[in-house]
Amino acid sequence: MLEQLDGPVENPLEMDSSWEEIETYVLGNTHYKEMFTGAGLKISKDNIKLALTEFMRALNTPNAPFDRYLEGETTALNEQQTRGWNEFQDQGCINCHRGVNIGGGLVTRFGYFGLPDNAEEETSAKSNMFRVASLRNVAQTAPYFHDGSVESLREAITIMAKVQLGKELSEQSIEDIHSFLQTLTGEKPQILQGGVNAKN
Repeated sequence: MLEQLDGPVENPLEMDSSWEEIETYVLGNTHYKEMFTGAGLKISKDNIKLALTEFMRALNTPNAPFDRYLEGETTALNEQQTRGWNEFQDQGCINCHRGVNIGGGLVTRFGYFGLPDNAEEETSAKSNMFRVASLRNVAQTAPYFHDGSVESLREAITIMAKVQLGKELSEQSIEDIHSFLQTLTGEKPQILQGGVNAKN
């Protein structure tokens, strides 16, 4: 996890920043200075990375209905959600969105947004390689895709089926998968309870 932090920070499509800028910001933020001092840490690039890593590790969202279903509570999903889970598997979504986080473990080609038209360029371009997103809490994390260009989860399902799987899903399949994805919403992590806000 620590090694992956540089990507989002330096990527011009994400934070478009640098660790030097972040360190300067943290040094100038009273709240963060107090937090680092309280933890006995000097504010530095390495310690900021460690703090971010520990924060991300604490962002578990347990007890989602789907987790309870996998643990044997068959009533945790209703009939439509169960159909959606079956569709999710049958249509091939699970080939990429798998594991405990329902995604996040693979880097793959995504052929939809902002890609070169020229086939030769596309073959050599790395810009169309993306980490498969975790679908945990996906119903609450709009907008979707690497550039945030899709607001609707139903539209995201439709696009992914067409572009990644080469399939035109029926409205019923889309609704069922959409219903299943609601079951991936877990409880708010303890670290976020109370909503501590950073202050300048």
